[in-house]
Amino acid sequence: MAPLRSVVAATLLFLSTANAHFELNQPVSLEGDKMNESLEPNAPCGGGVADLSQNTATDFHVDGDSVSLLLGHPQADYLIRATLDSRAAGNWSQLYPIFTQSGRGSFCTSNVKAPKEWVGKKGIIGIACNAPDGLLYQCAAVNFVAGANTTPGSACTNGSSVSASFNDVPALASLVGTSSSTNTPSSSTAPSPSASTSKGAAAALLVPGNGVPLGSLAATAAMVLSASTMGSTTILRGFKVSVAVLDAFLAANGEDETYGTPPFYQHHPDKDRISMLLYGKISKVDAGADRNNFRVMIPSKEGHDHSTVAYVTYAWVTIYAHRDLDMDEDLPITVPAGFEDLRKEVLSICGSVPDQDRLLDEGRMGLYAFIRPQYCDQCDAVFDSPHNAFSERQVHRIRVHGSKEGTCPLPNA
Repeated sequence: MAPLRSVVAATLLFLSTANAHFELNQPVSLEGDKMNESLEPNAPCGGGVADLSQNTATDFHVDGDSVSLLLGHPQADYLIRATLDSRAAGNWSQLYPIFTQSGRGSFCTSNVKAPKEWVGKKGIIGIACNAPDGLLYQCAAVNFVAGANTTPGSACTNGSSVSASFNDVPALASLVGTSSSTNTPSSSTAPSPSASTSKGAAAALLVPGNGVPLGSLAATAAMVLSASTMGSTTILRGFKVSVAVLDAFLAANGEDETYGTPPFYQHHPDKDRISMLLYGKISKVDAGADRNNFRVMIPSKEGHDHSTVAYVTYAWVTIYAHRDLDMDEDLPITVPAGFEDLRKEVLSICGSVPDQDRLLDEGRMGLYAFIRPQYCDQCDAVFDSPHNAFSERQVHRIRVHGSKEGTCPLPNA
């Protein structure tokens, strides 16, 4: 039987999360530990009063820092935004993709980024929450400082029953770049089913229950190289590359590294900087090339570690349930002008990457698709269970071949 102290603590925690709409734990809320939840519907900061001449500010690193939240509802959508306006009256900038949290409890992401030109300035970070009972708000006063925070702190944890996915929520998207007087849209009711429950092509941001924040601004709204939550799959032509080599190539070209998290595909092709970089190199050879074809895709699957493999595409199609494919039209085998030069440029970085971080078939061109039976890579065993094939394969490799991988590594494909 659990000790009485543990039972009481758990009961108090349940009651506190059940009664509260949501709480901002990191950075420190303007209300501190005296939050008045009845005022949370008041834009832009709930019960907090934004006044940078009076507010106590904590440091927030522009290259990546933590935002920790506690949700008392079964599900809600979040927008993380910020402004340099001393009273949070407007000029809001979005710092992180809008996402949906499912499950009561703590959620934390440690990769919320702010514009580098804000270093040395004070500002207000605002959280807008689209909850079943309407739009809710919390704010924190911060000092924007250089670099990334590599020690998120004890407040940055994820609950065992919590998961999150990027989502498109118009009620929250409308709160960016607005004044405080317009921060409460007319549709301030509960989110529609499509906004709050549909995960259409959205992928998990974290591994539930491990307490490790995995969210990233570089993360994506559509993890398309494996079955998504709606079962869609992407077939592509292009080349395979290790994340280590890809990241070295991106860094050499002045772009942020992915660290195995997929790019934010909602911005492809005109706003995603990786897509823009690829097309910029292709267009030097073929100015008429279709910019939509060239992108980086990184596999991701809830419950697995980040991928060590990425793909650079020159053609791709997405399949939801079924589709007629015209291979000559949809996935032509002819490599477009400039793509081979791009591949060679990426692979020229290999010498700067340790051997153990590279793939044996680095840069291999091919036609790639994901959704298939699982095969043991050390014998002839095949595992085709519709639900447990991968787990069965891993258990087989552990028992028969002495594998040390565990049952949930993200495969390299």
